[in-house]
Amino acid sequence: MGKDNSMEALSAAWLEEKKELARIVSIKEGHIVINMGFEYNISLKTISSEKDVLKWAHHLCEKTWLTIPVLRRFIEVAMSETGLKLH
Repeated sequence: MGKDNSMEALSAAWLEEKKELARIVSIKEGHIVINMGFEYNISLKTISSEKDVLKWAHHLCEKTWLTIPVLRRFIEVAMSETGLKLH
């Protein structure tokens, strides 16, 4: 029973992280908005290829406020919203 509780706790933590990342990286009015206490907007019009996503990811990596989970969420959202394939 303790093992099930551990799995439930891990599952709850994972769901909570996904919920928080969805709050931090979202779509608003044709932009990907990264909200890290302030809004950083990236127009979806600037993303039409996988290369564009890579350019933005590279640019975002220069930001001191960026975390790996937020970068991962940005890539997922950028690919999904523009109809590009990650794999």
